[in-house]
Amino acid sequence: MQLNKGKKSLSEINKYCTKSNLFINTFGDILKEFDLKYINSLLSKSKSKGANSAKIFQILFVLNYFDLKNIRRFYQSKKSQNIDFKKDVFYDFMKNSKIDWRNIMYLFVKQLFKITENKSVTAIEQEKKATFFIIDDSLLEKSGKTIEQIGKVYDHCSHAYSIGMKLLTLGFWNGKSFIPLDFSIHNEPGKTGKRGLKKKDLDNQFKKERTTDSAGYKRVKEVEIDKIQMSINLISNALKRKISANYVLADSWFVCEPFLTGIESLTKAIDVIGLMKTNRIIEIKGQKHKASTIADLKRNEIHYCKS
Repeated sequence: MQLNKGKKSLSEINKYCTKSNLFINTFGDILKEFDLKYINSLLSKSKSKGANSAKIFQILFVLNYFDLKNIRRFYQSKKSQNIDFKKDVFYDFMKNSKIDWRNIMYLFVKQLFKITENKSVTAIEQEKKATFFIIDDSLLEKSGKTIEQIGKVYDHCSHAYSIGMKLLTLGFWNGKSFIPLDFSIHNEPGKTGKRGLKKKDLDNQFKKERTTDSAGYKRVKEVEIDKIQMSINLISNALKRKISANYVLADSWFVCEPFLTGIESLTKAIDVIGLMKTNRIIEIKGQKHKASTIADLKRNEIHYCKS
């Protein structure tokens, strides 16, 4: 899935976001629905040069809605006039490897589930709805070769290699709302392990030492994990946090034996829905069949009742 698919939805609320006070007040009202005490305590692990970490997070959260793509543009705008700290505070905050963004994201998600359940539908109506885990990967295209862990990755849309990373995303869909749950970032080491780059490019890449118990260290370790295995890990993590679904929805790239058996090993209560490449071999009741013949095979098993 290409990231620019979501840009149109952002542009739809641009007129609303240009009214800064209205948007900020609305955003503040939304945050009041959440219990932020523990989340703020996790954010405060970042030493932000005396600045309030929760305030930094809130500013970063709304930047994109004001069409401010980075910190530099934010400080060039009038919206930074009331900010009493320099832009380095934002950079230090975003680079801090001690902040556990995965845990923070799930804390928001769990509270969001409770809020939407209380305000949207009754428990009985909720039980009737089919729910889905949606797993997908997107290209994060970059131009610089000095970015940490960067390399060439294959783009399935353009069928070409690009400098960048792959973003693997796990979301939850209940028929009404899509809620992002988790994500991981990946490169593609290739056969040589050089990620399609020259030795001098790899030597010039940014490198950072992180303590082994930090969230950032664990994130970096995920970069070279196979995306099929990581997608199973993401779903496993969601299940451990008491978030489940009836189905896993994925595109044809994910529908393979390691993925299917991996999901089955987690739970037999979740079925996988996805297109399957016609050259796949499937074993049914001890017999192997080409995926292209399964539809006809099942069609022949249908028996009609004569009235």
